[in-house]
Amino acid sequence: ESKLHKTLALPEEVAAPHAKKMGESSIAGLTVEKLVLEAEPGIMVPVRVISPNGQSGKLPAVLYLRDRTGEDDSPALPATLAGQGRRVAVADVRGFGETMSPLNVPEKGVTYFDPRDGMDADFTFASFFIGRPLLGMRVADALAVLRYLRSRDDVDAARIGIVGHGWAGMIALFTAGADPQISWAALAEIPASYFEIASAQLYDQPVSLMLPGALQDFDLQDVLASLAPRPLLVANPTDALVRKLTREVTVKAYEPVGAAYRDARAPQAFGAIVVPIDADLDGVLEKWIGAR
Repeated sequence: ESKLHKTLALPEEVAAPHAKKMGESSIAGLTVEKLVLEAEPGIMVPVRVISPNGQSGKLPAVLYLRDRTGEDDSPALPATLAGQGRRVAVADVRGFGETMSPLNVPEKGVTYFDPRDGMDADFTFASFFIGRPLLGMRVADALAVLRYLRSRDDVDAARIGIVGHGWAGMIALFTAGADPQISWAALAEIPASYFEIASAQLYDQPVSLMLPGALQDFDLQDVLASLAPRPLLVANPTDALVRKLTREVTVKAYEPVGAAYRDARAPQAFGAIVVPIDADLDGVLEKWIGAR
């Protein structure tokens, strides 16, 4: 068992989860399957699989993890990736999107996903008591969706990538670290370092992205470096206060990752970039993923 698996407290891998089909629709040349997977007993993960019409056989696939409510995600990106000839699984891990708790935050004005005071944080603190951090549980959900995708006859199991930004970006990072079969990873707006957060007097990064004991064995750069030589893009990394890093700070922060890729003789497979205009991020991701 790797240190990463142990820190995430991942359950032992089981067979691909059963998928219950809830419906199907067709729009703009794409077919959308609405599914529900049982990642663990009693834990349901809603998934929409978007496929291009008229393309049969085994297609490459993408696991697209929605960020929290999904309001900050561009619905056009998964559709665009499917239009390029991929099957795109858009998933809500536990506590995100359709699986958000119906309970309300009692304090007036505090949102469900407040970094430290919302229901998401409450679930995180509870998860620490049982020795299974919420981040690890969400990674387990993502791994279950990957097992499902690989079980499909119409998916090329050797060509599955993962996309996540914001809070979902961290889930995507650790999912890629835990699953060596993932072909590539595109991550946006993830914290640059656990150490930087732990060293800061003030931080706004959410507690649900924290892993107890992680810094005893690794930091985020180590997880990123472990992905070499698989193609990896990190866009718009953030500091402890969730501020976008400058290009200069980004280059310095990810030098160890670049070194790992150079050692793996794949220097061109890694990119850490800052997109000046946030509205351009989807276009950057689309172009990078399109080349995979």
